[in-house]
Amino acid sequence: MAVTRKTVATAAALLALTACDMSHTPTTPAAAPVIHKDGILGSLLSFLMPASNAPGLVTDTVKFYAVVGQDRHDSIYYHAASGHSDSTRFAYFDVPAGALVTDQNGDTLAQGDSLLITMYLADSSHMTVGFQPSGLVFNSSNKPTLILSYHWANPLTLPLLQALLGIWYQETPGGLWFPAASSVQIPAQTVTGRCPGFSVYASAY
Repeated sequence: MAVTRKTVATAAALLALTACDMSHTPTTPAAAPVIHKDGILGSLLSFLMPASNAPGLVTDTVKFYAVVGQDRHDSIYYHAASGHSDSTRFAYFDVPAGALVTDQNGDTLAQGDSLLITMYLADSSHMTVGFQPSGLVFNSSNKPTLILSYHWANPLTLPLLQALLGIWYQETPGGLWFPAASSVQIPAQTVTGRCPGFSVYASAY
């Protein structure tokens, strides 16, 4: 079942009811997060963290060429867990045919031009993924897709928190975090988002 960001209000209401049932005492509504120009302080987000038994990554960096007019993609995988033959994908990045318009310097790309893309684990403690070349911006109507798995993340304290997960990105180190258009696929334990440009991305709520 895919859960879009439109379900956040419903999930939040259910979480409040659950908390009341558990405590049987009135609760004070939490203060709304402080938002600045659509961004939010990282300290106000709950980032996913890797589980203690998570297998290591096969590699923490992948490189591939995105080509104007072609669909290109790549993935970062975990090693297979003990006793299993299949590995789990941590991150998948797809650049559709119409995503590339200019390079990181703002120069127009022609049909067939290629651009080397690097996807890497930027922060293992928060399961954050980064991209190079920095500053690259995509076609606003045909953005690349990023899928992040939370299969090997620490379990959320309440299952309903899964519905609140989204993909967030930070444009500058230490700066604000911004929400990407995203949705949650609960059975697959993944979060899918659309990437406006190259920076760092993470799953959070």
